Amino acid sequence: MSDKKVFNTYKSIWIQDLSTGNYERQQKRKYPLESFINSLAPLIKPIPKVRGLIPLLGKKDQGADFYKYYIDYITSGNRGKWTGEMEVVIKRLHELGLSPKGKSILDVSGEPGFFASDMRSIASKVVVTAFAKEVADAMMEYLGVIKVLNTQGFLWISFSPASRAVCARWMFDDYTYLRQYTKEYLVHTAVANGFQCIKEWDDGSYDWDTGLHPVQKIFSLPYTYKLFQDVDANERKQHNVVMLFQRIT
Repeated sequence: MSDKKVFNTYKSIWIQDLSTGNYERQQKRKYPLESFINSLAPLIKPIPKVRGLIPLLGKKDQGADFYKYYIDYITSGNRGKWTGEMEVVIKRLHELGLSPKGKSILDVSGEPGFFASDMRSIASKVVVTAFAKEVADAMMEYLGVIKVLNTQGFLWISFSPASRAVCARWMFDDYTYLRQYTKEYLVHTAVANGFQCIKEWDDGSYDWDTGLHPVQKIFSLPYTYKLFQDVDANERKQHNVVMLFQRIT
């Protein structure tokens, strides 16, 4: 495994491919303090300020169950952090002389569906995919159908490029990224499949522990020491970018 590096975090093992910079995640079957926190659960569940330690150090909802919280947003109409998504995308497209008007749009993993709902007012067809069937059912009133991406179509990708910061930040989440990809790898793969990157936007960055609970910071110390010991300060930040690809073949 000389061409790979392995990093241990609280709930996951991350394997970095040194030839590409990408990471692959393996979820642990048992967490270090899971049995201990479960034994205390009956005592701390009634205490609001500490009961959050149970899913933090023990098991959280997995897979589709994790996504069901979107239903509350959909049924209430409370857009929260998803307010104004369409306006941001349209503004960026207009900077390039592009418009989604009359286009077919596929929004992959687009929960809770507000962006897809808004885009129906200007696009010809819109569909959004959802991981949980219950969420998809709740979004049906917002959705249409779409055909496959045609020549001259566009691919809009919003993501966090592979970094040690991503490994550290999400170490207490059971259901998170299975893989992390670098920007360079995405561009290489896109070109191999007939796409070219025509624009990239920087959506900002922040230290890996920004907004984390003090308990998370404390329990992460044994893992972050090794994660960050041989990298520069830039790897301690989670970066967020948007890349726009155009299909040319």
